[in-house]
Order: sequence, then structure tokens, then C-alpha cells
Amino acid sequence: MKTLKKLKTAIALRLRSNTSLTEAALARATECVAHLQLHGCNVHAVIVRHDHVTVEIDQPSTWLGGALHVRRINGRYAETVKVAAVHGCQVEWVERDLLLPARREG
Repeated sequence: MKTLKKLKTAIALRLRSNTSLTEAALARATECVAHLQLHGCNVHAVIVRHDHVTVEIDQPSTWLGGALHVRRINGRYAETVKVAAVHGCQVEWVERDLLLPARREG
């Protein structure tokens, strides 16, 4: 019985700790979204975890530079997923380039 009681206490402490971390992450997310909207960005999604915040936006103007994260081919488009850090959050967007059809020689 003592072991079960200790386990319940440990779980309660862990949940309380995660709750305060999640609240801090939510505050960072709110600050980040406000900053992005102030600069004219359209926010699509916000994912808040207790240790990480991800914000998905439309492609921003030149004020926000990003690092290459993923490059993939999607049909007729080459998509580049870029990321940047804003107010302690990871901000992501997709840049699309139309692929030119291959030229046939002959």
C-alpha cells in the first residue's frame, strides 16, 4: 500500500510540474502569435506541448528569414519547409516552386 501511495504522490507532482510547464509554453505561444500577427502573418496552427511550441504560418515577407528544414517534391511543385525561432517558439512555413517540365532531346 505504501508503494501505491508513493506512486500516486509522484504522479500528482509530475502532473503539477507539467501543468506549469504547459502554462509557460502557452504564454510563449500567445506572445509569438501576437508578434507574428503584428507583422502581417497568417497563423494556421499552434501546437503547444509542455516543452515545445510549433506555430505554422503562411509564407512570410522578407522580414522573417528561415533555415531549410525539409525539401520535398509534391506533384509539380518543389516544397521547402522553413523554420525560424520567434519568442522561444518554432515557426514553420512552406515555400513552393513550380517545377519546369523536363526537356526532351532528340
